[in-house]
Amino acid sequence: TNLKQLFLGGNNLASIPKEIKHLTFLNALALFKNPLTKIPEEIFALLNLGWLNLSNLGLLFISPRIKRLKKLNWLDISLSPFKLEKLPGELFQLTSLETLFIGSNSLDCIPKEINKLVNIRELYISHNKLCEISPSLMALKELTCLDLGYNNFNILPDELGDLVKLSKLFVGGNSLTFLPNTLSNLKGLKELNIESNLITEVPKGISKIENLKFIGAEEQIQNKLSKWAEKYNIKSFPEDLNLLSVIGSLTLNFNGADPKPISLPKEI
Repeated sequence: TNLKQLFLGGNNLASIPKEIKHLTFLNALALFKNPLTKIPEEIFALLNLGWLNLSNLGLLFISPRIKRLKKLNWLDISLSPFKLEKLPGELFQLTSLETLFIGSNSLDCIPKEINKLVNIRELYISHNKLCEISPSLMALKELTCLDLGYNNFNILPDELGDLVKLSKLFVGGNSLTFLPNTLSNLKGLKELNIESNLITEVPKGISKIENLKFIGAEEQIQNKLSKWAEKYNIKSFPEDLNLLSVIGSLTLNFNGADPKPISLPKEI
């Protein structure tokens, strides 16, 4: 048969017919949201696959045989109910990959072999247990979208600023207290998500990137105001205070402490 696309997602399949291996022209296959505990062996015979959706399966592991699918440029193995804890190094032999979803698992490290994905443009690693960003990740110079959200990072490496092709960067939901100044090198950055962190200030260079959309900037400002409020014994701010439009100096004298003006940074 000349069938090129097959979508079997959400069908409660515990197995797939062995005859699928004869669909040698298949270039797109979706098996998402089925109770499959491993990737069916027959899949590894589909050497023309370029698009493969294995999200939300019951996968217990990723077979090293996945390296046979050398034409894959889009792969989703996210949302495993059993929370994959590691990935085989063979996965990173798929050097044609441009988009990879490995989020919502229990990964606590990314194999160093990830630096082999020289063509990767979109990488989604959110909702894992990562504490450190592998230096190998910094070798992926073609990245335009990087999602590191909702892990356990408390610091971002300066080398992140070397990924100059990034247009979207998501680091929300971590324990970050600051952003590296080197992010100001990302002149093409269009979206930066910093929500649900402990950040109190964004470096001036980042705030000057043209057309940059901040997500979570209000939280950053609230964090800083909360610290000032504690220091100066300020009980509350007006609910309708337009924090993003405050430029220059905000003076809040006689609040139970010395009447000193409190300046808001201009980049706010």
